[in-house]
Amino acid sequence: MKRILSLALAFVLILSLTACGSKTYNVGDTVSTKAAELTVTSVRFEKQYRDVFPEDGGFFVVVSLKIRNIGSEKLSMPYGPYFGDIVTVLYGENKYAFAVDSVVDKKGESYGESIFDSSDPYAPLIDLKPLSEAQTGTVAIHVPAEVADNTDEPLVIRVEVPSGDSQHEIFMYKIR
Repeated sequence: MKRILSLALAFVLILSLTACGSKTYNVGDTVSTKAAELTVTSVRFEKQYRDVFPEDGGFFVVVSLKIRNIGSEKLSMPYGPYFGDIVTVLYGENKYAFAVDSVVDKKGESYGESIFDSSDPYAPLIDLKPLSEAQTGTVAIHVPAEVADNTDEPLVIRVEVPSGDSQHEIFMYKIR
């Protein structure tokens, strides 16, 4: 009985993983949930982000985003260093994942800029008002040089977009 239950759970897990990865988007495509529209407007590799250079000679994957609240209630979004939970770089058939929260400068500040304006730069959440204008900004994620140099390996940007009620939908943007 345990074996049958284990096999059934494994099958459900495989189906759910397949469903999540079945649709990929390209840079410039807009994705929508019932609460938000999000567009990854550009992705580029940079040897320097602002005035910071990677210590190990790696690169920054700089992701430019645009998001708009299309729902009827405010959306609370992570800000600054907390934004790393929303945008992730996946490299090599998803073998490696890199997030913005692993990149901190000497002052302890994240390299990722929030895409929202805030009077408190250390606020963990920012609210987007319903039907407000789209907000834009960038997130910089530190990656080893191999991620930029090895163009034979797949590279995907994973983005979690709010869908309301503190839930998110996951969208994959194929870079190569």
